[in-house]
Amino acid sequence: MIRMIKEGKSFSGNERNCVFLNTSHPRFANVSSAVGLDFKDDGRGMAVLDWDQDGDLDMWLRNRSGPRLRLLLNRTDSLLPRNQWVYFRLQGTSCNRDAIGARVEVHLKDPRQGRLVQTLHAGDGYLSQSSKWMHFGLGTDAEIDHVTVRWPAGKTETFGDIQPQRRYLLIQDSGEPVESPVSERQLSLVESDQPKPQYSETSSSSLPDPFPLPVLRYTKFDDPAPREIKTNSRPLLVNFWASWCLPCLGELQDFTERQQEIRAAGLDVLAITVDGISIDHDTTPANAQQLINRLEFPFDTGVATSELIDKVALITEIHFYRRSSFDLPFSMLLDAEGRLLSIYRGVVEIDALLEDLDQLSSASPLEMMNLSVPMPGRWYDEISTDLREIAGSFRGRYNEDFVRYVKGATKQIAKIRELTLPEHEQKRLQKLHADLYVSLAKTAWETGDADQVIEQYRNALTIRPNYARVHYNLAVALAGRRQVELAAEHYRQAIKSDPKIAEAHNNLGMILVATGSVDEGVTHFRQAISLDSEFGRAYFNLGRALRLQGNFSEAGDQFRAALQVNPGYYQAHFWLGMIQQGQGDDQAAAESFDRVLSIEPEHEMAHRMLATLRYRQGKYAVSVNHFRQLTKVVPDDVEVLNALAWLLATQPQLDPSDRQEAVQLAQRAIELAEQLDPSLLDTLAAAYASTQRFEDAITTARRAWTLAETRGDAQFAERIGDRVKLYERGQSYRETAAGGSDK
Repeated sequence: MIRMIKEGKSFSGNERNCVFLNTSHPRFANVSSAVGLDFKDDGRGMAVLDWDQDGDLDMWLRNRSGPRLRLLLNRTDSLLPRNQWVYFRLQGTSCNRDAIGARVEVHLKDPRQGRLVQTLHAGDGYLSQSSKWMHFGLGTDAEIDHVTVRWPAGKTETFGDIQPQRRYLLIQDSGEPVESPVSERQLSLVESDQPKPQYSETSSSSLPDPFPLPVLRYTKFDDPAPREIKTNSRPLLVNFWASWCLPCLGELQDFTERQQEIRAAGLDVLAITVDGISIDHDTTPANAQQLINRLEFPFDTGVATSELIDKVALITEIHFYRRSSFDLPFSMLLDAEGRLLSIYRGVVEIDALLEDLDQLSSASPLEMMNLSVPMPGRWYDEISTDLREIAGSFRGRYNEDFVRYVKGATKQIAKIRELTLPEHEQKRLQKLHADLYVSLAKTAWETGDADQVIEQYRNALTIRPNYARVHYNLAVALAGRRQVELAAEHYRQAIKSDPKIAEAHNNLGMILVATGSVDEGVTHFRQAISLDSEFGRAYFNLGRALRLQGNFSEAGDQFRAALQVNPGYYQAHFWLGMIQQGQGDDQAAAESFDRVLSIEPEHEMAHRMLATLRYRQGKYAVSVNHFRQLTKVVPDDVEVLNALAWLLATQPQLDPSDRQEAVQLAQRAIELAEQLDPSLLDTLAAAYASTQRFEDAITTARRAWTLAETRGDAQFAERIGDRVKLYERGQSYRETAAGGSDK
């Protein structure tokens, strides 16, 4: 029922018993009030029987609310003394003993009176079973001719010599009714006193267990900095009010006039205005401050924030299973430790408040529970606040409070686990305890607190050392902190506890390959794939490991397998292209790199590889395009700038108008270079020559020649010298063979 209420399903909680009269017309008449059944009870069950054995039927009512039981005695015998009756109890011999399902027919001597028919049922209402004595009302002056019983087995039996105003036992296959005398009851019922509840405009709800509050913050009239509501080791009444709320103003006046009594009781008051929050009113905190000053209010004051109102509404939702409107005035009584004791809706009556404070401040757990309900009774179990459940209400909204409640829940469960419990219950609580730390770790992960992630996963493992998923998650966190040795150890522990975690095999394999244990890494990748044939990353990682082993053919197969699982896996396309290029299939490699760029247009290495491949194939314009894309991806890459400048300056098939760009690119490369290189000067010289700046070309080329000679690169110096001779003749350098650059 509570779960249904929490889900927002309808539940009136005030389902009165109803009596409907058959009027022989299409509609029934509700006569509940007329017959005296219109109690303010939340009805559940009803049983009918002749409790006082006077021949008429009485009624027991079972309620969810108090009184739990009502006995209604039928007193119509004094009004209709001539009415007759007869009772039957059935006993089966070849059918079920209680003859459930039997049909009884009472045949009267006067044919105009017809026959009376009833069927015996087991359970004749919701959660109810009436007496198995079958009652037949006969009216006045009725004479019984005979009674027939159709037993559950199908056989019909007739019983005669039956008189009104008697009780009979009808035994199957006997043919003779047995008169049953009235038994004397030994049970004496005492009518209970049912005081009517006292209604008030103020609703006061004491909690059965002091409730630890979330962090509640408010501001001051003259200071917008948020501050936390604290009790300072004294009980505190937190009162919410507004300047537009007339009952609130009267309440503040009462607090002011009776301040001495309130302080003498050891109670502090914090009056927090909601002015400025409600969209239905255009008042501001300034309006509230004026009223506070005019009243000379003697207690502390503050201004509510939207977060504070939301958290208070969440608190009421937790305790009353639904979020209601935030009606004013509204107050919360906190104990000296800052725990919630009671909630007040409406104007707080000072005398009732001080009485609550006196009772609740010193109440035992059982007394707290008794004070939380409006009627006396017995408790079957002690009520305690389930902090784990409460934490769930704050997760994702207020993680600070979520963490606070979960930490409290870990202490709760730790105390319970100290008790002597059955083994299966201890195992359940052990997992629950560990999972609380896991939830703390996940929250820390969401907020980027890596240290807390590691700490909380380790806490979980102290509770449940063989928790495979926690070992795995801790390994992931440690790997993220580059603590690869510890990460590998926890991956191994995860696999030991649960060998079927494919991700653990894959991630351990990655660490092993990175640390040089390629063969062992391959083993774990293959194990991951055997556990999950759709594990694309494992195929990919296996392919890279096989490539390191020199097994290029199978490496290519694994990259293809990864792409079968995920055609958009651009890393697999790239490394497949690298394998294809290494095998001499430039065209297939170029197609793989093109697929990379169709998925990830700014992939640097794919552009580099395609720029080189297309250059070798003599597709210079395509090569230039990839180099230009690279200048956008890595604008300060000296190697890219130099290669593009050389291509624009020396390839006759390209647009001559791009040669000035070659000069600019070569100059930019030299500016960015940390150390001057003869290759860069050689490119700039070629660019100058391509734009007919031969003097600059000769000067720059000679500098390149000198630098190459100084570095002992005689072959390169010789090639530069040949180009100097071209420039001296007023000719620029042009490459002629596809891919034939001497750079």
